[in-house]
Formats: sequence, C-alpha cells, structure tokens
Amino acid sequence: MSNRQSVKGALADLTAQIFGENGADAPATRIGPRQRGSGAIGAPTELAQFSVGYQELERKVEALEGQQGRALRVRLDLCDDAPFHTSPLDLEQVARLRKNLAENGQSAPGIVRALPDGRYEVLAGRHRKAALIELGHEAWDVSIRDIDDDLAERLVFYDNLLAPSISEYAKYLGFARRRESRKLTLEELARESGVSRSLVGRLLTFGDLPAEARAIIEKAPEKIGAKLAEELAGLTPRHASRVTEAVALVVAGTLQASKAPAWVVGLHATIRPAALPETVIKQGKATYAKLSRRAGQLVVRFTDPTEAVEVEDAIAELLRKRAAALKG
Repeated sequence: MSNRQSVKGALADLTAQIFGENGADAPATRIGPRQRGSGAIGAPTELAQFSVGYQELERKVEALEGQQGRALRVRLDLCDDAPFHTSPLDLEQVARLRKNLAENGQSAPGIVRALPDGRYEVLAGRHRKAALIELGHEAWDVSIRDIDDDLAERLVFYDNLLAPSISEYAKYLGFARRRESRKLTLEELARESGVSRSLVGRLLTFGDLPAEARAIIEKAPEKIGAKLAEELAGLTPRHASRVTEAVALVVAGTLQASKAPAWVVGLHATIRPAALPETVIKQGKATYAKLSRRAGQLVVRFTDPTEAVEVEDAIAELLRKRAAALKG
C-alpha cells in the first residue's frame, strides 16, 4: 500500500495537529491508495485536482475553526498576513466574501498566531479579513493558535496548493520556499505534500529559468505554466537571453506558448503583431478616423475614404518637418 498522502489529506493532518493532539474532530479527507490497474495520473490532471473538493474541505476547516481554540475579537489593524503566502489576494474571492459577509456576518473565525510585539499573523482567513476591511469593520473574530514557524508555513503552503485560482508559478514559490526553509529533498517534498515527485520536479523548474524571465512571470504568473517552464528551463543553459525574450513574448500574447521552445532555438514560429488600442478621433458625435500603431507602422482609418486623399499632403508635410527637426 502506498503511504503517500493527498494534498487534502496533508492539510487535514495539519488541522488535526493545530486543533488538538488526537485530531479527533479534524476533517477525515485522506484519500486512500489508488486501485490497482487505474493507471497513472498525468501532471496536468494532478494540478487540476488540487482544487477538487477544495470548497468542501474549506467548509470543514471553517467549521472546525468555530469549534476549537480560544476565540477572540481582535482589531483588524493589528492583523498582518503571514509571510508564507506566495500569491496576491484573489480580488474576485474578496468580492464574493464581501457580499456574503454583508448579508450574513462572519460565521467562522480566522486563524492567527500572536506575535511578541502584540500584533497577530494571519495564517488562514486573509480574504475574509480583506472583505471585512472593505465593509468598514474594525474588528473580527479569530482563533489564536500557538504554533511554530514550521507548522505555520505548512498550513499556508497546503492551503495555497488547494486554492482553485492559484497559478502554477505560485505553487512553485511555495515548494521553493518550503525546500529552502526546511532543506527538504525532492522526495521529501513529494512525500510531505502528497504530490508526485515528477510534478514537484516540474514545478521547481521555474527556478532554473533566468532571473530576468522570472521577473517577467511574476507580473503575469497565469501566462506561463509548469510544462512550458520545464521546456524553457532545459534550453536556458545555451539560450538564456532567447528564453527570457520568449517568456516576454508569451506574456505579451504575441507568441503562442506551444511555439515558444521552437522559437528559442531558431525554428519557425509565428509571432503575432501586438495590437495596441486604437485612438478614436471624433467629429461631433460621429467617428472621423481611427489611429493604431503596430510594429513601426501608424495606420489611419478614415470613416469617409475620400478623406485619405484630402489629408495625404498635410500628413506628408508634417512628416517632412518632423524629419528635419530630428536631423537638426
């Protein structure tokens, strides 16, 4: 029998550790070993399964939060997000929570731990906290836990792995932080998280990309997946600058992700010109013309085609004056 835990099972074990020694009230979400003959689960499917059952588990954890621990009313301005989060707040989730909290109030406390300076560190519930702040609340219900850095980091780590909206780059950041903070091997990371060794390895290949490429990904992490990161990481030793350029083109939407590796090594791959927003010139309420710039070209489209003939000489004269000014 396999002793590997699912991500949900790992988070359930963590809640058992946090909420009590015996974990009797912790949610029973461990997934049993795969049946013989069922076949291996591919990495894309495994990544998708991070979010399967997430809402169900979240409800169980919230119910457990309400049943256990020392509940207090704490000022929101004293609560800071834990440093272990690898992704920004999901603003859509905050908006959904804001609507629910406005109607029903806070039904489950956040999980925090007290800091020596009198402030609190939010381990779970940062989206609830943000929604309450937006609603104008000054305090919220929290459950205070006396746990060490390792357990706190693991709680946030598994919660991030399960979140439906988290990018694969954010998952990489979570694994990379965990590997660095605890000096864990690839096998230990896989065993601890319940994720296959091959998938953990694929996610960690983001770290093999050039630093400049990672800086670009950080601004739009949803644009670069783990599969592409793995392919580009293999090309980085010989084509680092091209890899960075390819990442920039994929993020900009001018190069298809599937064509990026071929483009890096100089094989044919089509780059779509980046379409920029048009400038609309009005004639009263009607549109007189539209201007757009693309790949060194300035295109003017007139509503009345005859206007192109009428203004051609004026545009040519303007360009001549511009050229003379630049020369001088």
